[in-house]
Amino acid sequence: MLYCNYFATMAYLLSYLPYLTSFAHFVYRFVFFSTVLLTVCLFYSMCNSVLLYVLNCSALSWPGGTYTRLSLTKGKRKVTFTGQVQPYPRHAERFTNQYQVLCRECLSGRCYWEVEWTGDVVTAVSYKDISRTERGNRFGQNNKSWGLQCSSDGYCFRHNNVETKVSGPQSSRVGVYLDHKAGTLSFYSVSDTMTLLHRVQTTFTQPLYPGWLNCSRVHIDAVGST
Repeated sequence: MLYCNYFATMAYLLSYLPYLTSFAHFVYRFVFFSTVLLTVCLFYSMCNSVLLYVLNCSALSWPGGTYTRLSLTKGKRKVTFTGQVQPYPRHAERFTNQYQVLCRECLSGRCYWEVEWTGDVVTAVSYKDISRTERGNRFGQNNKSWGLQCSSDGYCFRHNNVETKVSGPQSSRVGVYLDHKAGTLSFYSVSDTMTLLHRVQTTFTQPLYPGWLNCSRVHIDAVGST
């Protein structure tokens, strides 16, 4: 009688095996498709962030904030000192006493861009309300801008007219990473590898705008955002 009950119980449990197998497949498929969906969403989010950044940087430089002897070419991504006055229309935000150019688009998130340069160039970020006419409005010589000078003699960082010598490998390409919320600004020497040149930790109280000083020749690449 005991054996009969045992076999009856086993037969009863085995009758549910197809349902258990189906449930296991359901769990497997649920986990699999959830993982795929999460991966797709993350990938879309990353692509969307990069796309937004590139769109925002579609016209990095603009005549309105450009010194009249600086020429903008290649879709307003290349800045060159010409020595000749350019036929830009009058604009209240133009620098009148410095070979400087300020971008139109502000940066308030986490962004990275690269600059290819020759000659003697200051790669900077600045608040929009920096003076366009007064003395001391060069990038790095006031409390509204931060600038890394790049030349054949090496690198030098300036903020609020305080100069800091920077050592690192020479390269014609400099990368800039900004985390506005965290108050981090980093400059990199970019070649086959990336080497950190200088990092600033502060509190940014306004949106920042990329800018350049001297501009023997500067070409801007919008790389992406994080």
